[in-house]
Amino acid sequence: GYSAADIHTLQSVTKSITSALIGIAIDQGLIKGVNQTVLSFFPAREIDNLDAWKKAMTVEDLLTMRTGLEWPPSGPCWWLDG
Repeated sequence: GYSAADIHTLQSVTKSITSALIGIAIDQGLIKGVNQTVLSFFPAREIDNLDAWKKAMTVEDLLTMRTGLEWPPSGPCWWLDG
């Protein structure tokens, strides 16, 4: 069994909370909807390696983990380490 001191991965919990918060933000008019582009939240930022994928990325893409961005984890995973 698990104890309170055991380390757990929280990806699924985090995704659920983030989705709920996005829904609240949409309901309150803080976000237009899930089709809003991610870069529209950062108008003053200079984006490295800006391309069509990044320009088209939406809130829905982030929520469904289909951004198209390559993210190859390197090294051992912390939860498998020793």
